[in-house]
Amino acid sequence: MNITDIPVSPVFAVVAKDDAIASRITAAIRSNGFALSQENPDVVVAAGGDGTFLAAERRYPSVPKILMKYSKTCKLCRLDEKSTIETVLGKIKEKAYFLQEGIKLEAHISYLNPQKKRNVLEHKTLVCTNEFSLRNEHQTKALRFSVEVDKKPLAGEVIGDGVVIATPFGSTGYYHSITRTCFEEGIGIAFNNPTECLKPRVFPASAQILIRILRERAYLSMDNDPHLYPLDEGDSVRIQKHIHPTRFLHVK
Repeated sequence: MNITDIPVSPVFAVVAKDDAIASRITAAIRSNGFALSQENPDVVVAAGGDGTFLAAERRYPSVPKILMKYSKTCKLCRLDEKSTIETVLGKIKEKAYFLQEGIKLEAHISYLNPQKKRNVLEHKTLVCTNEFSLRNEHQTKALRFSVEVDKKPLAGEVIGDGVVIATPFGSTGYYHSITRTCFEEGIGIAFNNPTECLKPRVFPASAQILIRILRERAYLSMDNDPHLYPLDEGDSVRIQKHIHPTRFLHVK
């Protein structure tokens, strides 16, 4: 992305972990002569941690984010509380910044039984920035599922707690907790507590991933979104790169 994609005097929105932080940042933006809009911003300041950033991305998808760390955990943050918002705004006035893009993933659920009346989701695109996680519903019952990549079997029948499909940004989170590894390009697949040894795999960003539920019920989740999507035996989910990226604005 070229910096000309950001207006000379961008309109800001603020997503913060608490109201006090939001008030301080909002006041600084106004005092530096910038406008604010919670509806149609050009740039979003996400002040908090990883969860704040993910919430900001869901609310303002693909709008460039400035990440400011006001939490113990923000692995993507380059700016902490010592980096004042006034300094950041000054850099933006000077055009002393650059933009970074990263892939997001999308998922499409297909249900075997149309009488479940969940066919509204057949055409709904779910989008994640970090990862999709498929988990067994009951701790006492292992999930059985299969995984295909680009129409080729990766795992015929997996017995375990589930699977995580991650982006490079997401590889520092849940994916890393399972694998103790990260990656910088592509789409990662990590099996969660399988009965057999299944190593994590990283595929090109163009990969098409299909997961089928073979036995028991599972739930699909994305990032830190509290909404869960149930899948039963015979249901499937297709995951691939989303057309729009996530975008970060970094000051120099």
